[in-house]
Amino acid sequence: DARNQILVRRRNRWQLFMRRVGLFLALPLLIVFLYIELVATPLYQGEAVFTVQTSGDSAASPNAGLFALGGGGSTIADAFKAREFILSRPMMDYMQQKYGFLDHFDTYRMDVLTRYRSPLGFNRDPFNYYQKRVRVAVDVQEGLLRLYVQARTQQDAVRFGNAILAAAEAHVNQV
Repeated sequence: DARNQILVRRRNRWQLFMRRVGLFLALPLLIVFLYIELVATPLYQGEAVFTVQTSGDSAASPNAGLFALGGGGSTIADAFKAREFILSRPMMDYMQQKYGFLDHFDTYRMDVLTRYRSPLGFNRDPFNYYQKRVRVAVDVQEGLLRLYVQARTQQDAVRFGNAILAAAEAHVNQV
């Protein structure tokens, strides 16, 4: 009798433990999954791969010695300059004024967690939000830059990406 009572208590404790695990692990995961599937706005990501080429008579950057040998240092330095410009406030301001980049994400069509200037108080800083939606990676070995731009539609992702590339090219040519 005592042994059966001990087994029943162990089984009851195990069932209580599993309910708590379900409550504290499975329920939040289910809520996140339902939010992603039913509420979250799908964002498309455009990707562009490009390189920054400099003229042969430009001087090599003294800071690029760690990244390249010979005359390729100025190309890497210019690639990092292009990256910094793309991720800068002036580029964000240009994209907002000319293409309404931030306004594209400030609409009721976006879910409240990813919306720019969300009614819940998220994403209030325009520069941080811009850097969430635009990323640039520099591949030092290949000498390539990869631009990633997110938007609500595929066409807008391509349009924003092309605009950023054109502005960055003009900036690099000017410098």
